[in-house]
Amino acid sequence: MAEGNVLAKGAYAATPDQTTGAELVDRPCNLRGVWVTPHASQDIDIFFRNGSVSGTTLMTMQVNASLDVQGFTFPGNGIRFDSALWVQGDDDATKIKSITAFYQ
Repeated sequence: MAEGNVLAKGAYAATPDQTTGAELVDRPCNLRGVWVTPHASQDIDIFFRNGSVSGTTLMTMQVNASLDVQGFTFPGNGIRFDSALWVQGDDDATKIKSITAFYQ
């Protein structure tokens, strides 16, 4: 199997908030999949940004708090982040227990 077809690494972020967020990957990468564990009883939107907390939002994921672990994988090479992969919640950090991203 060619290297381009392998999910090369996983990154983990606990409780990214709306103000600072969290850097998942500190270099250019392709997001291949993501899994989120909600913590609170309220739904939350999670923003995946290019480069920093103020970077362009390349994907928004709506997380249903009544479900346990939620996520998906992307077809092909996934979503390209040209400088870094940054994640940010739409509210305080207590609504997200963890985020695991798969990238290459």
